[in-house]
Amino acid sequence: MENIIEMMAARRSCRKYTSEPLTAEEIKDLKRAALMSPTSKNCHSWEYVFVEDKEVIEKLSKSKEHGASFVSGATLAIVIFGNTSKTDVWVEDAAIASAMLMIEAHSMGLGTCYVQLKGRGYSDGRTAKDIVKELLNVPEGVEPLCILAVGRPDESHRPYTDDRLEWGHIHDERF
Repeated sequence: MENIIEMMAARRSCRKYTSEPLTAEEIKDLKRAALMSPTSKNCHSWEYVFVEDKEVIEKLSKSKEHGASFVSGATLAIVIFGNTSKTDVWVEDAAIASAMLMIEAHSMGLGTCYVQLKGRGYSDGRTAKDIVKELLNVPEGVEPLCILAVGRPDESHRPYTDDRLEWGHIHDERF
C-alpha cells in the first residue's frame, strides 16, 4: 500500500474513463470517505450528490462553458456543496472534502478530476451554480463548489517527481 505522499505523487487528474461501472461497495466507500472529511468546528457543512444517471452526468458536463465536457465520460459524478447557514467557511470545508475524496478514489484505483463550479458559467450570464441547483433540486442556502468526475482510468500519467515540483513556492521562516 502506498503511503500518503506516494499517493499524492501518483494521483493525477484523469479526464478519460472506461465504461465499466463502479461497484456498490466502491460507491459506499467513497460516501464514507466524504462523511469522514474534516470540517471547521466539526459543523459538517458539506453536502454531496452522487450521480450515476448518464443523462444527468451529461447535463452536468454542460454546466459551464469551458472545462467540464469530460465529465460526460465519467461513470460517477460527485457534486460537492456547502451549507451556507452552517458556516462562513463552507468553501474551505467543501474543498477539503474534494481533496479527501480524490485521495480515497486514487487509493481504490479510480481516476478523478475536479471541476470548479463556484464563480463559473457562461458568457451569456448563466451561472454554473444556477444550472446545477436547478438540475439537482438543491435547496436554498446550499451552494455548489465543484463536481468530481470519477471512473476507472482510461489514461495514465507519470507521477510527480521532486525535480518537477515548483520548490520556489516554498518559503522558510519568512516570505
